[in-house]
Amino acid sequence: MKWTDRKLPIYFLIDCSDSMTGEPIDNVRQWVEVLLSQLTDDSQALEIARLSIITFNDSARQIVTPTKLMEFNMPQLETGGSCALGEALRFFKDCVKREVCNGDWKPILFMFINSQPSDKEIFNREVKDLENFSAEITLVYGSKIQREMPFLNQITDKLIPMNSLSPDFISKEPKTYYFDLPWMTRVLDSTFPIYEVSSNAVGNSVNLKKSESKVNLSKPSVKNSDIEKSKAVSNYQRRLPVYLLIDCSASMFGEPIVAVQQGIELLLSDLKCDPQALETVHLSVITFDNEARQIVPLTELMSFNLPELQAHGQTALGEALHVLKDCVAHEVRKNTAEHKGDWKPIIFLLTDGYPTDKDVFQNEVQDLDSLRAANIIACAAGARSDTTFLKQITNNVLMMNTVSQGDMMSFFAWASSSLSLMSDKISTGAPINLPAPPPGFTVVP
Repeated sequence: MKWTDRKLPIYFLIDCSDSMTGEPIDNVRQWVEVLLSQLTDDSQALEIARLSIITFNDSARQIVTPTKLMEFNMPQLETGGSCALGEALRFFKDCVKREVCNGDWKPILFMFINSQPSDKEIFNREVKDLENFSAEITLVYGSKIQREMPFLNQITDKLIPMNSLSPDFISKEPKTYYFDLPWMTRVLDSTFPIYEVSSNAVGNSVNLKKSESKVNLSKPSVKNSDIEKSKAVSNYQRRLPVYLLIDCSASMFGEPIVAVQQGIELLLSDLKCDPQALETVHLSVITFDNEARQIVPLTELMSFNLPELQAHGQTALGEALHVLKDCVAHEVRKNTAEHKGDWKPIIFLLTDGYPTDKDVFQNEVQDLDSLRAANIIACAAGARSDTTFLKQITNNVLMMNTVSQGDMMSFFAWASSSLSLMSDKISTGAPINLPAPPPGFTVVP
């Protein structure tokens, strides 16, 4: 693997409990912005670094999924509540399993805390398993914590007082990876572990291993046999078209639409880690509120950029079906005498309500012939959803109990697993059984 093919995942795990209100949270935000400025000045860091932010108080949430430096925006950090550090560690490990690919550089974790864990039983359980990830962990502790407190050293021996988080201090600090990640990206070599997932044990365990050879900074050699093979391959590639129909009505305003945005980014990140999906999946997004529109045309994964989703208005599901049929008709390649067409489209429909354009909906649902060849999976989000309308579109209807961030992320993680399975088996002709729905989801009979 080339040096630049490996990503360097950098996670910020930030305590947003009451204890961080005021100067502590301001210092953390300022430090992240200074670090970002350092990294964007380094060409190697621009190539490989991916930044993510997980915050925690009474619960944990990922407010920024792994993002390229030039696309990273520091969000506002709101404080309040307790310090569920154990839950945060569990959440971090789940994110690593989902987001860090085989062969990436070992994750780097910066933790910022100013209170003892309020969920001590969960913390004691999660911290015992933390060493399995062997992430490079640096813990920054606030004035309400003493360095001698035992729980700190259970996490890491790399400890920094929070009052050191000032631009002046950072600029004067010696060149260590605590503060100078650009320096770190220039010394990654065979001594720095890479991330590998072993499937020998039950489930997937995470192992971090040393590279067996120096990282190749030059162009890879190409064998003559590889050249001959490449000549024999046609430039024509059958695609697996995937359409996301997303309800952006007013009822999705706030946390639900933010969770959908993050869920789609998670889906994209997961699929990019799957070589077969990366080769075949093309993704499109259609949103609907007072009207429906295709905000992203059918696009290969590496070129896909998701605009910010806005929630307002009503639920024009009927018009969304009309737009979907037009897009499928114009974008999905059909069989010709020279080539087979694209694979059958996969359509994920997510809504938390019912169609407000009922007449249009009934007209469109009676004329679904152009979508008969597609695999349609609908998800009804929350108690307001009316599944009877969805059952008129497809027999594959899931019901999630809430529109919380956790349920939304579970849905998109499940969608990612489903697409990876389909892209892997679709060319073999073997029957495809979708993964079981996430916990808490029900299949509507």
